[in-house]
Amino acid sequence: MVVNKNTEVSSILFNPSDDRLAKKKILTKGTILKIDSSPFIKSLTTKPGLIKKMVINSYNNYLLLKLINRGYLLAKITSRPGQSGNLRGVILEDKELILTINKNKKLKKLLL
Repeated sequence: MVVNKNTEVSSILFNPSDDRLAKKKILTKGTILKIDSSPFIKSLTTKPGLIKKMVINSYNNYLLLKLINRGYLLAKITSRPGQSGNLRGVILEDKELILTINKNKKLKKLLL
């Protein structure tokens, strides 16, 4: 499902290239961000039965719904950030979400 929404970046959680970049809050391609989930909740609830199908499909989607209920999502930057202030990214779900959570202890604390 492809959804294009504008949302706010809450914080920078993890940078795969270097931990110092995440501490200095420098955005690069591949950085894991914490974003607001409210625009995506609206798009998911307009399609009846979609959330029920997500829960039934697998346990991995349960993690995604748990994050949505807390008010944020994890996203990965797919474009090279410039000076214009625009980013393109992908919401982490299924295997990508589990891999990134297992890589970083800080992300594990978010789900507990």
